[in-house]
Amino acid sequence: MNPYALLAIADFLITTLLAIYVFYRNPKNRLNQLFSLYCLELGAWYIANFFVWTSPTAEIALQWQKFYYLFISIFPSTWLHLSLVFAKSKLTSRKFLCLIYLYPLIFGLLIFTTNLVHGSVSVASWGHQIVRETAIANLSYSIFIMMYVVSFYVLYKFYLKTASIKEKNQAKLFFIAMLIPFAGGIINEVALLQNRSIFMLPIALMPISILIIAYTILKHGLMTITSGMAADKIIETIPDYIIVIDDNLRVALANNSFLTMFGKNKDEIVNLTLSDISVKMGDVLRKTGDKDIKDYEIEILNKDKKSIPVSVNAAAIKNKQNIMGFAIVMRDISHTKGLIKNLEESNEELIKFKRLTVGRELKMIELKKEIERLKKLVGESSVTKN
Repeated sequence: MNPYALLAIADFLITTLLAIYVFYRNPKNRLNQLFSLYCLELGAWYIANFFVWTSPTAEIALQWQKFYYLFISIFPSTWLHLSLVFAKSKLTSRKFLCLIYLYPLIFGLLIFTTNLVHGSVSVASWGHQIVRETAIANLSYSIFIMMYVVSFYVLYKFYLKTASIKEKNQAKLFFIAMLIPFAGGIINEVALLQNRSIFMLPIALMPISILIIAYTILKHGLMTITSGMAADKIIETIPDYIIVIDDNLRVALANNSFLTMFGKNKDEIVNLTLSDISVKMGDVLRKTGDKDIKDYEIEILNKDKKSIPVSVNAAAIKNKQNIMGFAIVMRDISHTKGLIKNLEESNEELIKFKRLTVGRELKMIELKKEIERLKKLVGESSVTKN
């Protein structure tokens, strides 16, 4: 058998096994799902290459060319989606994702319903190879490159933005892993422009990328559940208002509950100082210094500028002996305050009722005494007359 074709089979097996392994580690995580899907799409593309190379005739190779073009249009969209999820980008809205996947959908329809995409095949030392001859095929390849470039930009921006060393390492290695076969593809294209035929470098270089990704998974916890991920998820879903402020009392982070209450997004909240939330809280933190604050009641303003009573717990974030900031947890006690107020009002009513009933009873006793006294007077009057 063609030894080059065996390389395609090896890549297929490696990507398929990696897809199963990553999905098994955390099947409910969207990042794991997308990466596994991406690996399966790559595996299908390797199989399409295998059958193109080993086809006994050019006609059969042209039939497999359809699947080659189909999968090469799908996995860039999945990779971009994967990069956006990994980088926690805001561009993961349903409308934008539909736009991303619209390209492979349209291109797939053109592949199987028209001849606008089909090119020809030539014979190389590794078997048949596809020759792009149509404008649609060239346009598809341009979109392919654009999607990968955007993906690399998203990963690079995330690398610069994140404060987590672990996430920086993940982003860096993820970037390098996928840049290797992409660079190989660019070299192939340059060779084609010079009418030189070289073996498809993306397929030859993909095992290196797989090894880097496997290392990132094992060494840096990529696509695995970590204590940091669990903590982030708890913070984002907890109903209490949580903020982190720096040593200048400027907001650095806030959870979703606080953002919703305050009517700001994550980008807007970082420009606020603690005084914008509560002047009194800032004064308390300055006085207490590095001492913890427990169940301290203050009022903060919501997005409608209405006061909300909260119970505050705060702790200093230290780097050795220096205070870097504070972690503040605020619990809305409006409902509790309302219940206390209702109980107090009910208690007042009971006290009034008690006073009323006790006063009435005392009057009844006095009235009975008066009746007895009158009875005695009437009795004495009757005896005198007799």
